[in-house]
This record gives sequence, structure tokens and C-alpha cells, in this order.
Amino acid sequence: MDFSYSPRLAQLRETAVELARKIAVYEDECEADNGLSPESRAALRRTVLASGLQAMNAPVEWGGAGLSWIEQVTVEEQLGTLTNGLWAAVWRPTAAALIASTPEQRERHLIPENRGERFGARAVTEPEAGSDPRRIATVAERLPRRHSPFYRDLYAALPPGPVHIEDLPVLDHSDFWAANTAHDSRVLTGPLTDGIVFKSGGTTTEPKLSVYTRRELLAMSRLHGNGFAQAGLRPGDRVANLFYAGELYASFLFNVLCLQVSSVPNVHLPLASAPLDYTARVIHEFSATALMGPPTTICQLAARLTDSNCSEVASAGGKRSTRMWCQPSSVSRVKCSMSSRPRPRAVSRSRRWPMPPTAPM
Repeated sequence: MDFSYSPRLAQLRETAVELARKIAVYEDECEADNGLSPESRAALRRTVLASGLQAMNAPVEWGGAGLSWIEQVTVEEQLGTLTNGLWAAVWRPTAAALIASTPEQRERHLIPENRGERFGARAVTEPEAGSDPRRIATVAERLPRRHSPFYRDLYAALPPGPVHIEDLPVLDHSDFWAANTAHDSRVLTGPLTDGIVFKSGGTTTEPKLSVYTRRELLAMSRLHGNGFAQAGLRPGDRVANLFYAGELYASFLFNVLCLQVSSVPNVHLPLASAPLDYTARVIHEFSATALMGPPTTICQLAARLTDSNCSEVASAGGKRSTRMWCQPSSVSRVKCSMSSRPRPRAVSRSRRWPMPPTAPM
């Protein structure tokens, strides 16, 4: 059996290699600024369209590249070398949108997305599980209809009282975020007098604001913190928290609260985005046994220790030594080993958004 590239696949591979090279120049900006500027996002969009690889899984007549499965794999192999989620700059509609969309939905939502004219967002569900929308018989929309101008307009055609979920109108992504502004928000159901404001990093589009009451924040912190046990947190772990802090980002503060209310006893080392040399010294000084933070930060720490021959953590001498390294093809695989102390483990990785669902009020 011949496994060599056909001329068509070889050409696609070269196109994908060149596209990945052009996208990779934005990695430093994305890491330093926790996202891309509108100018960079617009430039990326033009680059992807020029490559002809936009919406590679969609038919050409729907604005896509119309690639076969083996052609998509050939392209995805090269895009997988990118970090910071930049592989997603080459947009792809979901299979559900391709298979199940009606002609009207296709013209209004799918084709403009395939052409790069708008962004799409969809929920992933599992049949016969808690995320299965078919298990939801009715929805209580009395509160948002009464107190949120946005939802009052959205639900204007619905009858009073609870309705079947399939009768709810589809929420337009761009309309929602246009209404959910810092001043005079038309989405909120009341004045902002108790709670907290978070902002997304804006990696794929403009940063988004999310508002939570104090009760909601504590409820989801407790839910998330108790889930750390399934993520690998062990009683007595000394956790180095390397998430980003400030600028309205949720990641560091949210994980501070999660560790504080977690059912798993732990020692918290709140390092945030401290310099790598200082982070390495603290990990050594307090014998950290677990790391939590964005994969890029953990990989940078691993590279720093490798480049310095681990002098920061081996400075005490003796038999103890620490080695950390990462596979260059994947930011999610960080390996650590120690000879005389419990080894650090990466117990959580940031996706920056979305946050866990809030508890019902």
C-alpha cells in the first residue's frame, strides 16, 4: 500500500505549512496581551481567506473549501503546531451545522460564517445526559422577560408563562453582545449593585463582559473547587497558581476562590504571572506538588528550567533534582520528574472561557 502524498495532498500540505507559519507570528502578541488586537484579527482573517482553507469541511457552494477527510487531516496536522488557540483562526463550522441546518439557517448563519463575515457559537450536547435539551420540557422565562429589555424584545411573540424549549427563538450571538455593554446593558435583569465583573481575553473577537452576583460566584467556585479532586488534586498538595491576574480576568481570582472553598485540603501559592525565575524559586522553596495555570505558562516555565539546567530548583544541592520539559508539538503535555520529593503535577489548564455554569438563584 502506498502511503505517500498524492500531488494534491502535497500541495495542500505546503499551503497549510505556509498558513501555519503566517499565523505563528501572532503567538507572542496573543500570549503577551492575552488576546489579539482587532487589527491583528482582521489581518488573520484576510490571511486565512487568501489561503483558501477557510471552512475546510464545508462545501464550496456554501462558502467553504470543500476538502475531503484525508485532505482535512493533512491540513489539521500543520495547524496543530500552533499554540494559544490560534489554530482556531482557521474557522470550521460544526458537523451539526452542516447536516442539520435548515435552508433559512444556512443562508442567515452558516454561509456568512464560512465566508468569515461573522463568528458562530454552538453548544455541544450528549443524548440522554444532563446536557440533552430534549429532556427539558419547559423553561421559566418570567424573570428575564419582566426585567431584561433584551429578553423582553426577544420573547415578545411568546405566550405568557412557561413555554416549550423548541418554541424559544434562536438567540443571535452578535445581537446579544451588542446589547450586553458595560453601560446601560439591555441584558441584565437588574442594576449592578452586588457582584463582580469579569472580562474575556478577546482571543477571537472583542473582549466580552460577564457579571455575576456574589452568591453566583461563590456557588460556582465551590462547584469547580470540589471538582479539583477529579482533576488530580490530593489532600495536602502545595499548589502553585500561575493563572493571569488583573485586567478583569477571572482566571487567577476564580481559582483562588476555588482552592479556598475546595473540599480537598491544600496549600495555595498565589504566584500569578510572576517572573519565571521567581516562580521557579518559590516552587523549590515551598516544595510545590501541583501546578495550575495556562499551558503556555507551564511550558514557558518548563523551557526556562531546561535552558538553565534546572539551577533554580537544584540550587540546594544534594541528590534532589527537577527536570521539566514539554513536547514542542503539543502545549498540553508537560512532563515533570523529581528524585527525592513529590513531583509537581499540572492539575488544571485554562481555556479562559467559558466559565462553569452558574447556580440557579
